[in-house]
Amino acid sequence: MTEIPQAALRARQMYAEGRTVRAIQAETGLNLDQLYHALDGLPQPNGDSLLPPIPRRRRKEPGKGGEDYWEEMKGTDAWQRSRRPSHSARISRRAFP
Repeated sequence: MTEIPQAALRARQMYAEGRTVRAIQAETGLNLDQLYHALDGLPQPNGDSLLPPIPRRRRKEPGKGGEDYWEEMKGTDAWQRSRRPSHSARISRRAFP
């Protein structure tokens, strides 16, 4: 049987407790790829996993993207300006004889 690294087990435990990814990386020394590999259950080349995968969290802050963000933006001055063609998008007639 393949040995499971202690850092991977600790990272999974911390993630399940709700710790931030940065805090987990700082304590375990795992890089982002290694951390998510551990959360995915340490998948092996033959398709098996050593551990069950842990579902990934999604950040749910208002105004940080997604459908809610675009709904909030509609009707604002920034939205209206972004919908108009910019001056640089116009072709100058002087450029073509």
